[in-house]
Amino acid sequence: MIAVAVTVGDMAGAPYGLEEPPQRLTFHANGRYWDFFGDGNNIKFVSSVDCIVWTGETAVPAAFIFTSRGYQFSVWADDTYVYIAYIDNTTAGWGPLRYRRGLLNADGTITWDSEETVDSDANCMRPAICKASDGSIHISFQLRTDMNLYWRKKNGFWSPRTLIRNEDNYVATSLVPLSTGGKVYLVYCKYLENRLWGYLYDAGWGPRETVSADTLTSYAYFSVTVDVNDYVHVGYIVGAVGSITLKHVKRIAVWQAPVNVHDGGLAFCVLHLCADPAGSDVWGFWWLAGTFYYKRYDGVTWDVAPTAWFAEANVRVIFNCFWWVTNAAIGVTWVRGVAAPYDVRYACLTLAVPPKPGSSAVITSMKAMELIDAAQPRNIIGLNVTVR
Repeated sequence: MIAVAVTVGDMAGAPYGLEEPPQRLTFHANGRYWDFFGDGNNIKFVSSVDCIVWTGETAVPAAFIFTSRGYQFSVWADDTYVYIAYIDNTTAGWGPLRYRRGLLNADGTITWDSEETVDSDANCMRPAICKASDGSIHISFQLRTDMNLYWRKKNGFWSPRTLIRNEDNYVATSLVPLSTGGKVYLVYCKYLENRLWGYLYDAGWGPRETVSADTLTSYAYFSVTVDVNDYVHVGYIVGAVGSITLKHVKRIAVWQAPVNVHDGGLAFCVLHLCADPAGSDVWGFWWLAGTFYYKRYDGVTWDVAPTAWFAEANVRVIFNCFWWVTNAAIGVTWVRGVAAPYDVRYACLTLAVPPKPGSSAVITSMKAMELIDAAQPRNIIGLNVTVR
């Protein structure tokens, strides 16, 4: 497979600016690819029309976080706006919960609305955000003082803080919208317990659901998406390092039995899912021992063998990808390096238009490679490009 990997920015300090997997920080909107990441105490973004030439790094104004921690902010987008929830503190991993909306401009700039305070408690942490089908904004978060899981909703104004679940340790959370009625689904996993749980919001939070009875390798290493049928999909890992198995479970009104995406014997890797909003396909990505891999789920079964996408050394296995296939493509972003400054890297997998209704999407090539070849046709096996 022809592959292009592009350096779009760097992290001067800690390499955690794209973590955790439940938080999606890249998307395609208004004709551009956008990538957000933490760098030091700033939330930064870059964008590109073609996945080759990227804008310089720009900081979200007055949005400050603690030492590049990706779990201190969360990003959502439609084709017009980007929505960001973040913890406002540069010296610790907790603080007041803030929110900004930004207009995504065609030239790669963002016109930001005024900052809003969602919750003024100085102990807020670990936010997750999404926009529901009715236009409302949902944010889940914890308080360090009691570790409970809370939620607020904006539909003209911010609702009062509402308890979702009494907890006693850190949780990683992900929120995804369903297609009708303002419904939202929340998936979370608690530190040390390492079990996946879920809640459906339908004009109010329903009872807690067991997503899977499996014990995860770590509480933060799962990824969530939703397909055209409103089936919620979760990818996760089980087993000790050296015997990791990649797994997938989906919700069709109730949670189904988990299946193996790729069987055990793996060193440490994390499964990242991206769904096709126009069909039943789900794509799973992971990096292992110097190579990016993927498999496709056709709504019934996963590919038997993974496809080796391209080689890349010194990758942090906890990376990021689109929630959904957009612009017939899937953007993937990751951190590379063994010491600061770390590179923020990007690649884009493009999919062919299905030949007939109901058929599965097939891979064509990398988006960036297609554009290069269109300008100057040539036989290139692989390419690494650095853009500063």
